[in-house]
Amino acid sequence: MVLAADTSNMNGVVLLKQGTTLTEKHIKILKTWGITQVEIEGEESDTSLQEILDAHPEFVSQACHEASQLFLHVDQTHPLFVELIKHWKEQYIYREAGKK
Repeated sequence: MVLAADTSNMNGVVLLKQGTTLTEKHIKILKTWGITQVEIEGEESDTSLQEILDAHPEFVSQACHEASQLFLHVDQTHPLFVELIKHWKEQYIYREAGKK
């Protein structure tokens, strides 16, 4: 996942710049600063997520499985990670649909 905008702490100090590809280390930094939301770059698509899921319902289980492996060592109930995982799954589904 790539940041779509600079992410700053509550004092306005930029922690991560736009275009940064997020790693586990970055996520730990965000968590430490109490950042619960970030803007993630996404591909614009004429096809809605629901249309893709209607055509390929198997993508949901694939995305959930892949996300559980990728985010295995984080607190998946933390608000930051809930949102991050949600966006990651959506992007995974869009990528998979692009391969079909």
